[in-house]
Amino acid sequence: MHKTLTQWNARFDDTGVPLGYDHGQDEAQALIDGLAMVYEGTGDRLRLTGGDALDLLHRLAASEVRQIPPDEWRPLLLTSDKGKVIDHAQLVRHDDHLDALCGARRGADVKAWIDRFIITEDVALESQNEAVQLWLVGDAAALRAAEQLQTPALDGDWAFRSDVAGNLLLSAGPRWPRVARLSLSAKDAPRLLLALQDQGVVPVGQEAFDAWRIPHGRVMTGGDLTLGVNPLEAGLHDVVSFTKGCYVGQEVVARLDTYEKVRRALAVMDVAGTTRAGDDVTLAGKVVGKVLASAANTALALVPKNLEPGSSVEAGAQPARVRMITPA
Repeated sequence: MHKTLTQWNARFDDTGVPLGYDHGQDEAQALIDGLAMVYEGTGDRLRLTGGDALDLLHRLAASEVRQIPPDEWRPLLLTSDKGKVIDHAQLVRHDDHLDALCGARRGADVKAWIDRFIITEDVALESQNEAVQLWLVGDAAALRAAEQLQTPALDGDWAFRSDVAGNLLLSAGPRWPRVARLSLSAKDAPRLLLALQDQGVVPVGQEAFDAWRIPHGRVMTGGDLTLGVNPLEAGLHDVVSFTKGCYVGQEVVARLDTYEKVRRALAVMDVAGTTRAGDDVTLAGKVVGKVLASAANTALALVPKNLEPGSSVEAGAQPARVRMITPA
């Protein structure tokens, strides 16, 4: 896969993810036009088999996963015993196995977490280490991917398609309208991605993708949710099931909801200078939140939920203004 990305003159970060490409095409315009593909990485797809696999995930997950209709996926929200997000993955139910598409670079940690709870259960868990995952922005990009996989087009927020080789195309869900994810085998990925490029789908780097998604408040599973965030303050209230009973972290999450103890909410901020994930958000010299992701002069952050749009804070050492807050 690296050879294909290099062929597009990719500029890589230290994890091997392309920040951008020197291929002569306008990446920002491709996102606007809905003809963009964004490389996520490899190894973040897990496969579970065995008669107890779905029951095990139901007991672990904060989300409802037992009832998944045919040809659909459901959120797999895993939390720690302290109620912090481990990952907000996508769970696909096939006839004879389950596939979990984890957030970027979360596959190994999610596998280790699930492995802790496999004791006597009939469950086999393996990492699809060579699986290549991408975001597809735009209905046209997803349609052209379906054509390459020779599957029907996606038709709904929860739809998925799988070809005979096990390559997956999924809608990204209601939080990401007109966006899909693609999970390909290492063998098929270079051929399929080159074919998509030939059909006008433009390779887009992480910098342009972040600059597109962050102003819309779109949280990317993986990188944005690895700083000790609980699902309610991250705006995932509708993903949590409050009726399913026990799961890991349930007592903490339920208590936060019942007693209205969620104090922070997800915000989009305009920043006067450069900031980065992990920077403190301060108000009147007091630390009140954290930056989750940033691009150019915009950032996603956790801030006190009672802040009003237009409120002035600091992100890192930079003046910032809250643009919008997602209800907790």
